[in-house]
Amino acid sequence: LRGLANYIFLKTRSTAAMRRYYIYFTDYFGKKEWQLLSAKLFPAQTYVAEEAEELVSQITEEPLTGFAES
Repeated sequence: LRGLANYIFLKTRSTAAMRRYYIYFTDYFGKKEWQLLSAKLFPAQTYVAEEAEELVSQITEEPLTGFAES
């Protein structure tokens, strides 16, 4: 059953039904596969999360490097 769930969710086109019920299949995927699946099913949310993380890292790292140099 795990192989079938992997095939359906990772190899086929994403649908509204897949996005609705994917949470019930957490036990069928490893951590890395789950991240891939989340990125596939919700690409806009993944993009926003990545951009927010990059922005936070820029805000926290740049002022500290400027402060250390002066």
